[in-house]
Amino acid sequence: MQMRAGAPAGASDGGERFQRTDTLAGATVRFEFATHILPRPGTSAADTFSFPLWGPANVLEPRPAGTARNVILVSIDTLRADHLGTYGGENPTSPTLDRFAAAGTLFEHVMTTYPSTTAAHMSMLTGTYPAVHGVVAPIRQLAASIHPLAELLADAGYDTAAVTEDGMVAAAVGFRRGFSYYREFKDETPISTLGHVAEGVTAALAWLGAHHDERFFLFLHTYQVHGPYTPPPEFNLFKTYRGPDGAVRTIDATASEEDRNRLLYDGEIRYTDHELGRLLTGLDTLGLAESTIVIVTADHGEALSLTHGFLGHGWHVYEEVMHVPLMLRAPGLVPAGVRVPPPVSLVDVVPTVLALLGLPVPSYVQGRSLLPLLHDPGATPFPGRPVYGELLRSAEARTIAVRLGTWKWILNEPELRPAEVYDVTADRDELHNVATPERVAIGKALVDRFRSGVAEARANLDHPEATPVAVDEETANKLRALGYVQ
Repeated sequence: MQMRAGAPAGASDGGERFQRTDTLAGATVRFEFATHILPRPGTSAADTFSFPLWGPANVLEPRPAGTARNVILVSIDTLRADHLGTYGGENPTSPTLDRFAAAGTLFEHVMTTYPSTTAAHMSMLTGTYPAVHGVVAPIRQLAASIHPLAELLADAGYDTAAVTEDGMVAAAVGFRRGFSYYREFKDETPISTLGHVAEGVTAALAWLGAHHDERFFLFLHTYQVHGPYTPPPEFNLFKTYRGPDGAVRTIDATASEEDRNRLLYDGEIRYTDHELGRLLTGLDTLGLAESTIVIVTADHGEALSLTHGFLGHGWHVYEEVMHVPLMLRAPGLVPAGVRVPPPVSLVDVVPTVLALLGLPVPSYVQGRSLLPLLHDPGATPFPGRPVYGELLRSAEARTIAVRLGTWKWILNEPELRPAEVYDVTADRDELHNVATPERVAIGKALVDRFRSGVAEARANLDHPEATPVAVDEETANKLRALGYVQ
């Protein structure tokens, strides 16, 4: 067994201390840690002030080769699925991810739980819908009774690290929990989203290099694809795209800002894809590719046209913001070249990871393990299982999206706007509402199932309510401008 703990600043051995013991097998032991003041030469301890800070201590145990997989979860903020080549995108934005998907399993129809960053990421990392975890914006903190994936894996003996960008994925609301290493790349303002994918990949590779001989979970999140769309010039490759009418459009000096943004967005994807290539190459170099489960997904998509009245995300629940990618690669564990058509959800990430590792799933988790679909893409009961998305329009108004097979419902509570029903296979852009009383009734019954599931999950939790988080005035003003607070 090996113990690693950070030494106090100024300690003569510096950095981290390691102590190995082989005498604790089968024994129950207690470790006690202490900080000792090291006064400067010529001064006494009584005259020296210190303010020691401790991080989580790690107890590591040797593991036989091949007995457990590592896990890397990559979240590319604001990445809509249909702009990747492997999902049918028009431009060659994603050669790395296309190869990655071909070497693993891809889920074709993945619905996020909420069309904005904080709520969707909390669902991704807890396996619960926003109606359960309650963290819709970075003004509320996750309940202690809901354990993020990092906590679950740390309890199972994994070393855990996160490399992220601040703003809407804020440590204060609970994203920090369970990680022994947590690195945030910060912009000038609390919710700036300029993107730091190169720095993030470099930091992730450095951490992997130092921890390659341990069981680990690494979460890597980047805002790079998020607006403003400012790819490096060498990745601003795209000058044409196919419009909604099927015609190819060429961008020139007379092009609209909307057309330019569409291609700059693709340039951001191409840049991010290039940097993820560095991460995957680094895994190969470290000898980790065969022993690591790698998952790539996104929190939500992006509206790049005014088809539904808004640009960006966070304002509606149409497919352009709700359809996200999800692909898994794990040689010898996850089959290669498989595409899974039944709709699945971001809440399925946690139970799938736990199932792949042979770990128990908490009773409150609302997602399902996707393992049955890896070897049988049409496995029941998935074809008959609805998945859901939410959007709080105010404290009293909510929109719920339901996806079941090729059908999608958009229902409002209270019913201030008409219900919408789409066949999203035949009508991918959701332009033709085919609602009838009978179809709307089916959607309402599915929403009743959602409410029952929320009540059941909350019943399995002690004090599930998210608690308020204090924010400074600058952050509050920005959140207000984005519509997160009144």
